[in-house]
Amino acid sequence: MTTQNSQLLTTISLGSEMSSYFPLLPSITSNALDKRIDSSTTLLNLPNNLREANQSKVQARSTYIGTYKLQAENWELISIKECKYGAFCDIERNSIKALPDQMVISLVRYENSFPKSARYLPKPDSLRVDSSPVAERVSLNYHFRGATTSFQGEYPCVMSNFNKGSFWSFDALKERFYKHENTESFLVLMNLNRDSEKQSEVDLEIYNPNKKDNILHWKARQNSFTILNLKDINNALGSEKIYEILFIQCKSCTFIPVFLSVDVKNNQLSLEHTHPPSELLWGRERNSIVKLLKKRWL
Repeated sequence: MTTQNSQLLTTISLGSEMSSYFPLLPSITSNALDKRIDSSTTLLNLPNNLREANQSKVQARSTYIGTYKLQAENWELISIKECKYGAFCDIERNSIKALPDQMVISLVRYENSFPKSARYLPKPDSLRVDSSPVAERVSLNYHFRGATTSFQGEYPCVMSNFNKGSFWSFDALKERFYKHENTESFLVLMNLNRDSEKQSEVDLEIYNPNKKDNILHWKARQNSFTILNLKDINNALGSEKIYEILFIQCKSCTFIPVFLSVDVKNNQLSLEHTHPPSELLWGRERNSIVKLLKKRWL
């Protein structure tokens, strides 16, 4: 085994438990919009987080990006793209054969080896060269009338193996946008499981924390995108003020939430996401605090 191959295998092994999948966000339509909001994912063939002392370990070689869609109960390969070292690669939803809200996932591998069809989504390789704790991320983008918004995100591989979990978040990010009457806001919930047969329906509970006796039940699915128009949700709950904070929870499934706000008049977009409660706390006792929060609200 050559030294170069040995270093490459070490890199892949090091990142195997910390690698990520990269979702292609769903397109969004609304009666208030005269044009569909389309999405894209931008990947870069460079380690985006590493210690300076380990710069010499970076492998200056091409990677391959395999993109899959969830079709019935299988992952079906859509495309394979070679990404040169140091280059960007875009996956655009309007250029692939997939429904606007169909689950589409990209993953990176050093070798051009992707099954055409599989029950279990292939495991990705990692560009990591050390144990930097910051996740590998790509740019997740939305486009509307020539405007683009994005955030750096990923779906951790370890989360894609969860068969059970819980979710608790809130929509406070909408508040400053809802003060403008020309704004539409959406919550996109992502759930990914490597097992394509995991497509059970789950129950979301949405409520105003000051009026918890009025709970709106909403259906979501595993291995799917769930899109909520937040104005419709507020109206369904009979909120007196459209920008009142709402809580969203699920007792049986975990999600990554993404908030999209669109200023229809000025063609401006904002895309943000919230972190789980554990990421908002620091110290040895943070898990105990999270348990208290879940006990109170879940």
